[in-house]
Amino acid sequence: MKVTILCNDMARPGLFSEHGLSLLIDDETIFDTGMTDVAVKNADKLGADLSRVKRIFISHGHYDHIGGLPYMLAGTGKIDLYLHKKALVPKYSGDRFAGFSYQWKDIEKMAKVHLLEGNAIIDGFTILNDVPTIEENIDPNFKVNGHHDLFEDEINLIKDGVL
Repeated sequence: MKVTILCNDMARPGLFSEHGLSLLIDDETIFDTGMTDVAVKNADKLGADLSRVKRIFISHGHYDHIGGLPYMLAGTGKIDLYLHKKALVPKYSGDRFAGFSYQWKDIEKMAKVHLLEGNAIIDGFTILNDVPTIEENIDPNFKVNGHHDLFEDEINLIKDGVL
C-alpha cells in the first residue's frame, strides 16, 4: 500500500501546508480533501494524476477534512464520494462555523454521492463508523445542533489485507 500525504499541517520544502488532511492511497483513493485547494496543488507538484482517482472518502464533516472537496472533484471528474450522512450537519467550534461551507447540490452534480450510516465494505476498504468515543477526550467547544459534537459522523478507513 502506498500513501501520499497531499495536505497536512506541515509540508516538505516546495509543497504547501494548511490545517487539514488529505491522503492519496494507491493512486486511486482520496481520504479527506483538506481545507482549500492545497491538496490539489500538492498533487500536481508531486506528479499525482488525480484523473486516476476512483473514489473519495471523507472522515468527518469539519472544514479541514471536507473543505477542499470542490477543488478535488474538479481534478478527478465525477467519481464515487463516500461520507457519513451526519457529515453534512452544521458544525461549530465555539461560535465559529466549522462545517462544509459550499452548496451541497453543486457537489451532487460533481460526484456520485453515497451517504453512509454504520459499517460497510467498499472497493477493498472496510469502513468503521461505530467506534466508541470518550466524550471527555473531545474538545467541548465542538458543537452540533447546540450539543457537544461526539463525531458520530466519523468514519475510519481500513484497507483490506493491510494491518
